[in-house]
Amino acid sequence: MNRLIPIGYVRKSHGTNGEVQCLMDNELFFDLDPDFIFIELEAIPVPFRVLDWHTKGDDALMQLKGIDSEQKANRLISAKIFMELDDSSSDNTDSTQTLTWASLAGRQLVDDEQGPQGLIEHVDETTANILLFLDNGRILPIHEDFIVDITDTQLTTHYTFLIQ
Repeated sequence: MNRLIPIGYVRKSHGTNGEVQCLMDNELFFDLDPDFIFIELEAIPVPFRVLDWHTKGDDALMQLKGIDSEQKANRLISAKIFMELDDSSSDNTDSTQTLTWASLAGRQLVDDEQGPQGLIEHVDETTANILLFLDNGRILPIHEDFIVDITDTQLTTHYTFLIQ
């Protein structure tokens, strides 16, 4: 699970051929067009080959290998969908596109002036206000407009926070 990032969940089955309608919380899926996704079944990420997909509004309609009936698709309803962080199925991406909010979890948050602030345990992307949850109980807002610089080891923001 360390290399997987959440990208959405299965909303419902679509049609009788096993297609599933998925709400994508993370635009990374659309940017990378992965060959595989992982669906969490009984707390285990199970890989599925994406045979075909297209959009329907904000959702993605997907045909997955091995899911060829409405009954099989219905077993996936409400399951979380993940993608490998370093999925390179698209040839036109660069390394900055693989940085997601969820990928900040597990990194140390350091204020440029005040020093270490805590370890980022969780990133909440469920609302327009993205929040960093630290191991010391603090909750801090973050937004892409605040980012000044990204390197391999840190993320610098307008708040003078550094993520290492």
